[in-house]
Parts: sequence; structure tokens; C-alpha cells
Amino acid sequence: MFLPCQYGVLKESNNKMRITVAILISFLLTCPVFADFQVDSFDDISGYSIYAPSGGGAHQGASPVDPVDEGTGSMVLNYAPGGTADAIYLAKYISPIDLSAQAAAGASMSIRMWVAADTVTTRLINMQFETSYQKHFLYTWPLNATYDVGWNTVTVPLSDFTATGSADWSNITRLAMQTGMYPTPPAEAVGDLVLDDWRIFVPPPLPPPGVIGQIDNFEDISEWSVSPPGVIIQGTAPNDPVKEGAGSLIADYTPYSSDNYTFSKVVAPALNLEQAANIGAIIHLSMWIGKTSQTARIDYLSLESSAGNEYRYDIDAGGSTYPIGWNQLIMPMSDFTVIGSPDWSNITKIVFGTTCNGDTTPADVVFDNLHYVEATSLPAGQIETFDDIRCMNVYPDK
Repeated sequence: MFLPCQYGVLKESNNKMRITVAILISFLLTCPVFADFQVDSFDDISGYSIYAPSGGGAHQGASPVDPVDEGTGSMVLNYAPGGTADAIYLAKYISPIDLSAQAAAGASMSIRMWVAADTVTTRLINMQFETSYQKHFLYTWPLNATYDVGWNTVTVPLSDFTATGSADWSNITRLAMQTGMYPTPPAEAVGDLVLDDWRIFVPPPLPPPGVIGQIDNFEDISEWSVSPPGVIIQGTAPNDPVKEGAGSLIADYTPYSSDNYTFSKVVAPALNLEQAANIGAIIHLSMWIGKTSQTARIDYLSLESSAGNEYRYDIDAGGSTYPIGWNQLIMPMSDFTVIGSPDWSNITKIVFGTTCNGDTTPADVVFDNLHYVEATSLPAGQIETFDDIRCMNVYPDK
């Protein structure tokens, strides 16, 4: 059985379904669940006021002439190469929206941003969610941040926005952004800046309690290799997505050159996971996704004892999609396919594959916190302990 959800994906066999569903249901009952909220698709930009004091402007992006990441349109800000424009401001009045529940739940905002160059280029400078005049939440990006040529996913926790006046997440009535050039003119290869798919999303919560061992925390990825030759980036907070600790592994899919990559690491000394397998543990991996459509993501995980002897777990299921941001992958050790004669007490190599199933503008995919979790945190069949009832609703008995 394969269950995609906001918390990641769960693949379970019938004989283990009872325990894992009990854990998952308990988890859902004690945590609020929010669907992604799209702030703007940019399929229609007619509601925006554009202010370009030193030249430039904006137009409605449409495929195939302009870069469009999702839907039918995008916001194209015209910074012609060699031009004089150093800033373009955007603002839009909207019907009031209430983001207070998402902000309280630790939500983040994400926006897709297409840039023409990786260093000297135009980019987002700041963003505001406004309640009314001089009452807003503001976030300002570092001017010297670098981006991949093409589409980038820019993500900021709502908690990182600075409040001015009596700004109120429950009453957002205006959206505003400043974009600009770095360095300021004159600049080389500035090019247009394109925005698309602006969202609010709540990151999936941490896995169920009972972590009993870490396989790799990706704090140091120097021992990882990739085939065919690709780029592995050491992600570091706060510039990159990092789920735990100080580092993560970024599979660089921008610019796009291949659908499939294989990442591997030789483990020395060998890992002994025999006890974890004997108690019915699950292996857990955090995966950060940059787009809501089918894009770069994990395909399988393999734990090898030696060449041809491995435990393999297939995850992709022929084209899965995930929410933007962190997803939690839950893999029961009992569901790994046995190939050859592997030995849980002698794991000498970790291998995982990634794929984007033909998406020629994929976002990078990030991995963190590969560990194993005790699957019997709740007794078999137990759905709720009622130790915490804050998220439960009570209805009259009709």
C-alpha cells in the first residue's frame, strides 16, 4: 500500500500496516494539517502596480515565449542587459486573507524565481505582507546571495519576517515586493527576472518519537560520490534547506543535464542494523522538494553488505509528487526487498537514486537526517493516548 500525504510517503505491507497506521493516525490527531495556500499563481498580473523609477517594467509571461514554471503565466520583470534599471517595485491589493493559523504552525513561504545569471543578476530584494499602512511583515534577502541560472525555489519561514506596527497575520490586505540588481548598475548580463508560484506551506512535522540510531546526518558529504558525474553540494543553514544539525546534501539538478543520478557512500566501519531490523524499526529520511509538480526526488534507497547483496526500497512508484519543502519518507525495514544474501549486521555501503522523470526544469532536491526509528512507539492497535487533546474537536451527540 502506498500513501502519499503532507507528511511524506508511507509504503506498508499488510502485516505491518496495523502498527504503522496506528502511529500515523496518532500523529495526525495531535498535529494541525494545512494544505498549501497559493498566494499568487501570476497567471494574471493585471492587479499589480509596477513602479520602476529608473526604467524597466513588467509584462505577463506566457509559454513558450517566456519562462513559466506552473500554470499558464508568470511575472516577467524587464531588466534588459546593459539597461539602467536598478529597482522595480510591485504591489497588489487583495481581499483580506488569514494566515494566522499557518504562522502559528511554523509555516514558510516559497516563490519560484528565474534568473538569467548566477552572480551578477537581478533578484528579490525584499517582500512584505501588509495589514495596512505602516503595518506589515517584512523580509529582506542578502544582496550578495547567488542563485542557479534558471528556476530557483526561494523559501523563507514566516517567523523570519519582521513585524512593523501592529501587523496582523490574520488580516493581510496588500502584497508588496522590491526587486533589484546586484551590484547596482552598470552590471553585466543582468537580464530579466521572472516570478511564479508564490505559496504558503507548513513543513511536515518531525517523525514519530523513538529515534534509536542515525545512519547519516549529512553534516559532511565529502565521502559521497555521484554517477553519472554530477554536482553534490554541501547544504548549510541558513542559506540552504537544512532539516537538522548544520548540514544537508543537495543534489544539483540546475541546470538540467540528466534525469537519474546514483549517490553512494562506503561505510567504514560497517553499520550493524540487525537489532533495529529485529524490533521492526523503520528507516526515515527527510527530503526537501522545490516544486509541486513531478520534479527531482528520490527513486530508491539501498543498503548493501557487498556487491550484489543488498536491501532495497523502491520509493518513487512511477512518478510521485510531493508538497514543496520538507517531506518525511518512512520505510519499514521489513519491507526492503532482499537481493542476494545481505546481512543487516554488516552494512558497508549506502546507495540512493534520484530521478525527475523527464522534468527539464527541475528544482534541486535536498536530503537530510537518515536514521532509523523504533516502529513500536505505540502498542499495536493503539490509535490515541489522549495525553494531549489540544487539537481535538468535540461535537454534540445528535
